[in-house]
Amino acid sequence: MRAEGFNGKKNTEGKKHNMKPLILVNQDKTTYFPSEIESCYLKTIYKNQTIVNRIMRKCVLKLGLDWIGSMTFLPWIKYIDRADYVILFDTGNAPYIVAMIRRIYPKKRIVIWYWNPVSGSIPYEKYNSKRIEFWSFDPADCKKYGFKYNTQFYIRQNFSECIPCDVVRDTFYVGVDKNRGFILHGLKKEFERRNISYYFNLVKCKNSKGIPGIEYKNPITYQETVKYIISSKSVIDLVSENQTGLTLRPLEALYFKKKLITNMKNIVRYDFYNKNNIFILGEDDFDGLSSFLNSEYDETGYDSYVWEYDFENWVKRFEDMQ
Repeated sequence: MRAEGFNGKKNTEGKKHNMKPLILVNQDKTTYFPSEIESCYLKTIYKNQTIVNRIMRKCVLKLGLDWIGSMTFLPWIKYIDRADYVILFDTGNAPYIVAMIRRIYPKKRIVIWYWNPVSGSIPYEKYNSKRIEFWSFDPADCKKYGFKYNTQFYIRQNFSECIPCDVVRDTFYVGVDKNRGFILHGLKKEFERRNISYYFNLVKCKNSKGIPGIEYKNPITYQETVKYIISSKSVIDLVSENQTGLTLRPLEALYFKKKLITNMKNIVRYDFYNKNNIFILGEDDFDGLSSFLNSEYDETGYDSYVWEYDFENWVKRFEDMQ
């Protein structure tokens, strides 16, 4: 089943596309957004992330001081006039930012994009402004809350300058703990029992508990993440319970033609699912993992899949499905 089969609408590739939105993201050095993308005005919401600036921004937004807010967010707010619409990722202060934009630009189309499960993000009820569109990467959340669905995406531009390197390990994981350390502990035992080489870049979070045999690492940049992916036979993907939306890992594995090890059972419903390329934890037999990793990548349908999940196509769907 194609990804848009989760209540989405297939994009018409040949349709003329004149829309150019302003996309606001919460960017830091480990995030994978490039500085510029041709299909949109891509801007960072917060230019300065110091504690003092965070407190000042929150006060300005909560008090509705739009004239100060306009100066605070000048690096991107000036682009609203020339943008057809605004896409705001689910990030802290987003409800207040939306309210400010709506007051200054009452007729501007505004899209809230949930790039995370709603249960772990901002409750959508906090957006009091009218005429806001809610979209999500997670089909289950779309069904539960009545959101519109758009696929997860990857940005091809991030990978265009990657330098090929030798494959030196069987599998790789990167991510914040969020109880994933316990899963990795079990995988570690299975891997070592079968002489499967691995590298885990597990980052500690505030609720992390020490796990014997699992070492916490410092966050790495996205460029470093890509290097680890290229030098591995496979990528490990661990999603939250009941999550049905894709993380970046399956799409990175797809683009680089790497095998995927995932605990997401719903992945069988996505168009690119291929048993030869995707190993589902709890479903597939661990005794076959070594042969799975050492087999050739099945490229069936590759070109159509990388187009379907490309960022440029993701942007177009906001026009086609409004």
